[in-house]
Amino acid sequence: MEVFCRNLPPDLTERSFGNQMRPIMKKLSIKYYDCDKRKGKNLGNITFLRIEDAKKFLEHHGEVLLQSRPVSYFGRQRRFPPTRPRLTIMDKEVFCKESNKQPSEVTLKGIEHDVDKQQSRPEAAAEAPLAFAATQLRCGQYHFLEEKLTFVAEWQSSGNCSARFTKRSLIIELPGSLKDVQIRIPLQSIIELVWCPKGYVTVTLSSVPTFLESMSEEIYQRLSGETLAGIYGSKELDAAKSKSLRVEAIDASHVHVAPFCLVYNFQSMLSVANFHSQIKRLKGKDYFDVTELDIALQHAPAPGLGPFEDSFMGLTETLAQLNKTESLPFGHLFLLQALVHNGYLHPTTVSGLAEKLAQMFASAKNAGNENYEEPISIEAMKKLFEWIEYPSPNGDASQFEVNSIVEYLQESEFLNRQMVKILEDMHAPNKWFLDLQERELNRLRGITANAYNTATFIKSQSIAESIQLYKFIRQTDRMGIDYRMDPFLRAIVEAVVLKELRLLKHKARIPVSKGITLFGVMDETGYLKEGEVYVTFDTMQGRHSHPPSVGRVIVTRSPALHPGDIQFANNVIPPDDHPLLMHRNCIVFSQNGKRDLPSQLSGGDLDGDIFGVIWDTELVGHHALQTFDPAQYATVTPLELDRPLERSDMAEFFIDFMKTDHLGVIATRHMVLADMLEEGTNHGDCIRLAELHSRAVDFSKTGIAVELNELPIIKKWRPDFLAPGPSVHIHNRIEIEMDQNTLEVDGDDEDNENTPRYKYYRSEKLLGVLYRAVDEENIWHEDIHQSIPNGRSRQFWDDFIARIHGRIRDVGRIEWRHRAEEAQQLRYAYEEKISSVMIDFSEHPNKPLTELEVFVGFVMNKSGVQTRRQRDCSHKLKDEFERISAWIVRQMRNPAAPGGANEDTGGTGALELCLACLHIGCEKELRPVNSWTRSGSRDVESFKIVAVSALIRELNMLEGRGRMRNGRGGGFVGVRGGRTPRTLGERDIHQSDEQGGVLVEAEGLEEEEYSDGEIAEGDNLEVAVDLTAQRLEDELSISTPAGQYHFGGQPWSYRMPN
Repeated sequence: MEVFCRNLPPDLTERSFGNQMRPIMKKLSIKYYDCDKRKGKNLGNITFLRIEDAKKFLEHHGEVLLQSRPVSYFGRQRRFPPTRPRLTIMDKEVFCKESNKQPSEVTLKGIEHDVDKQQSRPEAAAEAPLAFAATQLRCGQYHFLEEKLTFVAEWQSSGNCSARFTKRSLIIELPGSLKDVQIRIPLQSIIELVWCPKGYVTVTLSSVPTFLESMSEEIYQRLSGETLAGIYGSKELDAAKSKSLRVEAIDASHVHVAPFCLVYNFQSMLSVANFHSQIKRLKGKDYFDVTELDIALQHAPAPGLGPFEDSFMGLTETLAQLNKTESLPFGHLFLLQALVHNGYLHPTTVSGLAEKLAQMFASAKNAGNENYEEPISIEAMKKLFEWIEYPSPNGDASQFEVNSIVEYLQESEFLNRQMVKILEDMHAPNKWFLDLQERELNRLRGITANAYNTATFIKSQSIAESIQLYKFIRQTDRMGIDYRMDPFLRAIVEAVVLKELRLLKHKARIPVSKGITLFGVMDETGYLKEGEVYVTFDTMQGRHSHPPSVGRVIVTRSPALHPGDIQFANNVIPPDDHPLLMHRNCIVFSQNGKRDLPSQLSGGDLDGDIFGVIWDTELVGHHALQTFDPAQYATVTPLELDRPLERSDMAEFFIDFMKTDHLGVIATRHMVLADMLEEGTNHGDCIRLAELHSRAVDFSKTGIAVELNELPIIKKWRPDFLAPGPSVHIHNRIEIEMDQNTLEVDGDDEDNENTPRYKYYRSEKLLGVLYRAVDEENIWHEDIHQSIPNGRSRQFWDDFIARIHGRIRDVGRIEWRHRAEEAQQLRYAYEEKISSVMIDFSEHPNKPLTELEVFVGFVMNKSGVQTRRQRDCSHKLKDEFERISAWIVRQMRNPAAPGGANEDTGGTGALELCLACLHIGCEKELRPVNSWTRSGSRDVESFKIVAVSALIRELNMLEGRGRMRNGRGGGFVGVRGGRTPRTLGERDIHQSDEQGGVLVEAEGLEEEEYSDGEIAEGDNLEVAVDLTAQRLEDELSISTPAGQYHFGGQPWSYRMPN
């Protein structure tokens, strides 16, 4: 119901109107309403969600009728009878009555949206300990048996246990006759807890718990007399009992499954009421997901899988045989085994996957092409570690089936909001979009799970390419140091992940695995018929799916606003020896037909335009999918001059362009109307906006501008997917914080009173569903943002310097202190350049960018994705940082001209300077506050990271030269003869390499690029080791002095550096 208000103070803004009404509504216990007032007017409206609330308001503050008939004053008859106001706002008597208009449906939906948000806010968690007395403890895995989630026990304890939740851990205690065992499970490693009314509790972990063993109470009482007193002394009896020893498993039978089976189950012995009460309190703490489900419990091996230990041995034999016959490249075998070692898949599933992959590789080889392309690349295999989720009640059983995994392995076109909306109007299935988005969310969640994922992501995002930041992150992990201890390094990763997360939520930038963006070219041969295309591209070692086979595909071009901007085409493959087969990385269009396909797609042509192609059968093959007629806009005649062009004409053109550049306004209004209107993009107003957008795009060619008064008028309401996100702030220059509340106008902030403000309603269409499916705040706090205690940065750099000095001593005696002054000057120069960039690229000189923004190369937007101006600025900012950092690295590594200091010091001059830069970079407050430098430059954190990059490269080069000079042992350069064979773990491999190793290459893997004899630390074996996951150990062994590496008992290829 809507209430009409007149005689409001004209200077009262809409927000101030709401502020004035808030205490009045609170007194009446009215919560769900909306205030509306036009600027400068004395009229306004109050819309109530509930009619009874409106009636209550009018009972207290509605105008009172003084007499039933209108009266006349000074001979003029009034339209309405006189009334008396009962509401006063800022000394103005306001008349309120029921409006003669019905409230807007959009306004009511907006109020409902606010109600939903208020009711969904979590309540404060109760602080109380939680404990369960329980029966036997079981360890096993989840499996989907006939699509029902089942816990299959691989081990169980001999006695009862107890479990209690503390602030940081789940502690399970197993008392025994000889020893007590305690299991410590950090709460952050618990992915989900599943319970059922029968008292069963099952927890899924992301990592192996800590097992502690101590003297049992029985043994303590039995030996607490003279025996223990003689051993420990009478004062230390209690201390003897409290001492715990860390062990690898609970008992001898648990050893075989503890590293791989990460699901634990027990049954509570509490009463039903007490058990439910404890679960309710646990759920209220919001430590992790707590789900009620009566899962099946099975003690016998799962059908078709067999006992875990037997299956594991069978997998080992299968991989060894595949390696012996060279049926699969070594890298693929390594990753297959890692899937088991890290608890992703059951050994039997991996065995089936290995056999399926071997068949695919055999088919590719038998095709007769000597240079056959791998059907499944290493990069595609790595994606499994991000795609496969832990089994859960809401999980997808197909993720654990061999056929589904192979299908996934087979990057990509990205959807955007305009494409999503048009595809929705084409009746594309919503599930297809939601599945793609969920897959990308899982990838983003896994980025900070381990250093390898982080480094791979940083590399793919091209962050700090000039200093190879991704290699530094891998290096710290090999040293056993957590990069997250340093706040700046941690903030770099968080900032980049947050950017991708916000693009996914606020821009619907969803990657399509079976899609790609390509340049368009014309078929000059005339082979392609009307409606046919030929799609060809290189897979780039697994970065992209294989090109589509013969059949229907979807072709589009951005920006796509008209419903006909997405069309079908038939992909064909030319016969052997046809000239079209010479094309690479493009989509070839037919020249035949009434109208060429590119011109049908948002007015495209073939002068450098790029087109999106999608061939996912779940979309293209959907029975209800349909296309619409392409746009046919009227031809616009360009403006012409009847005189020679003058300089003033050019200036006037640029001014007109800036004044009439309304592309963003048109596109946003198109999205709003397409969501509000039932017809979507097919509505006449949306078609009109699409035409105006096309005209605005062509302004630089035609000179015909679009005026704002040509656009359809819309209300102030917008769909919720256009709302700002939670506010993000950078504190202390590097600490990223996300507020719990979004940046919404709540009437308390008096800044920017006159700027346009929008209200938001809950969109029930696909874009709204996708938007709400991304819980930005929860993902940030649970999966991205890492809380590390203060003061750890110094420890991180101290540990790193200590370890790097160990390597330097093997090269020779290096002294750096005499280069300290030179290093300080380099630091000054770097910090001044960075500080200058922070000011030059900021939107306001009094609000410079942070160093973090400069380092990662993009300007952060506090409440969502970047504006167009920020995006343009970010491109230049990234290039500028790459230039500055590359320049500083060159200064560090080339401190003297040829024949200078470097040669005089045996080639270690650059290493000395790099080491000096690292030490100087770790120092604080090098200069007084009133020195000649800019104030902000004293707090630059990244100089030491740039110095580390130069230091590691220089050290690797010197180590490589030393091995080339001193190599011996069976004729293999760099392998020491007479070496004692020993088994190596993941980190030992790199230590071995540091002491003299070989450059190894697994067949079919992409090789690292080396120049000038430079080999970065770990690169020698990086090809192999980076394919492993964190807990994969002891899989490689050196068995001969020649340094031959073995896998599963069989040798694999290796080679020497050129």
